[in-house]
Amino acid sequence: MPLKQIIQLFRKPQFWLLAILATTLAITVRGLNLQAVLHPGWLWFNVLVTQYPLVFILFFNIATLLCFPASLLALKAGYVFGLGWGTFYVLVAAILGAILAFLMGRYFTRHWTQQKLQNNIRFRAISYAVEQEGWKIVLLARLSPIFPFNLTNYVFGVTQISLKNYSHCKKSLKPTPGF
Repeated sequence: MPLKQIIQLFRKPQFWLLAILATTLAITVRGLNLQAVLHPGWLWFNVLVTQYPLVFILFFNIATLLCFPASLLALKAGYVFGLGWGTFYVLVAAILGAILAFLMGRYFTRHWTQQKLQNNIRFRAISYAVEQEGWKIVLLARLSPIFPFNLTNYVFGVTQISLKNYSHCKKSLKPTPGF
């Protein structure tokens, strides 16, 4: 592999994400007592989240960007903050997380995602439908439990829908089956 290609590889965020994941996996496999290491952090996280709801919203957004299931954090919010405030915090966090993932899909991973999906017939059909109908397709995708919540945020970022239409549709839906 020529030096120029190696340098280009180091500039890609996907390379660094894969390197971090591989390092984490290597450390875990080597016999590290993961429960003993994570338990104090979990206790600290519980105290921090219960005292500061903005910290919960921040962690929810990070989880959304990493495609972590939001339902687990939504349950945690209901338990910690109660039904009313927990629902409110989850809605705010989900809307912000979806918009952040949309923007990340639009500006940071668009080229890579388009390369991967350019030969996918289903993606081309969705992209064409979004070009024609815009927010209606986003609304239908949000109402369908078939489409994963986190991945659709990135996919719609690659399409031609505007952030205004996407965020308007997201705000009008409130809780959806994809939660």
